[in-house]
Amino acid sequence: MASKDHTVPQMYLRRFAEKRRQNSFVERVSVESYPNGPAVNVRNVGAIDSFYWSRNFTKKTPHIVEELLGKIETAATPAFNIILDDHDFALPRKWPIPQKHRTSLAWWMAAQILRTTRQRARVVTTTDLAGLDPPPNIKRANFGRDEHLSYIVQNISKLAAILFDKPWAVGFSDCCLLSSDVPVLVLNGQDDKDQLLAAAYWDVFLPLDPHRFLLLPSLGTRKDDYRARADHLAKFPGGLGLAMVQATFDAADKIVLRHPQHRLLHGKVEVDARLPSPDPFIANETSGHAYIINYEVLPPTAQIWKRWAHEHAPAEKQT
Repeated sequence: MASKDHTVPQMYLRRFAEKRRQNSFVERVSVESYPNGPAVNVRNVGAIDSFYWSRNFTKKTPHIVEELLGKIETAATPAFNIILDDHDFALPRKWPIPQKHRTSLAWWMAAQILRTTRQRARVVTTTDLAGLDPPPNIKRANFGRDEHLSYIVQNISKLAAILFDKPWAVGFSDCCLLSSDVPVLVLNGQDDKDQLLAAAYWDVFLPLDPHRFLLLPSLGTRKDDYRARADHLAKFPGGLGLAMVQATFDAADKIVLRHPQHRLLHGKVEVDARLPSPDPFIANETSGHAYIINYEVLPPTAQIWKRWAHEHAPAEKQT
């Protein structure tokens, strides 16, 4: 029996969602029609039939990857809570977080780099499936499923170790952030053939909610400020936050995700310069942007009031 598998966890999507009655709604925007999109229940975002389920992957446990991803999400939930759920402050009072939570969040980020529809399309281009058309009975989203699942299992622990060992910055953006169906960005190396090397070398960026983020800075980003060579706090002004919004849009496979009340950037995203799609069935005519990050490292005792993670100007005054 087919199952609905979420390529982006609901526990993460709720951080960009608005509570309505008993459900959480996020604005889902197609990259083809940005900026307009409907508010939809997070249960219906990134849900694809049998995306992680295959009888060919292992005869005894066809759901092994789906179960692994579920355990990773459960283990990472307390880490998100520690970072984001302080009653008074937008940044955690103690940073870095305890090692067990850092471990679980490193595994979560590794999973989110490897599990996406964009990653599956990239994997197809590196296997014997390259240049082939999907069989008539196989949905395009599931073409290359076994190869992709094997790739996840073979690389997730190594990638988690790489992410764990980098410096971590937790930060606040003055600009409202987006997320997407590719929530963890490997800036300048999103579709690199060696994903482990790319994550080790380049900046890794994760929007945590509409104003807070994790940045794992590259060697180049941290070389001029010794404080960025260890875990630290960060502040992104509006312009740098907008650059991260653009980077999120560039790397999204099919959709970007936004809190329904965060509408500051409708006219400020370049829609014609996204990263080339790794999907072999899509013609690529763009080159994407390149990113160099330079930001303010905050003192370890700095804080931002929690209200600024939620309060915004009325919609009619936003541009």
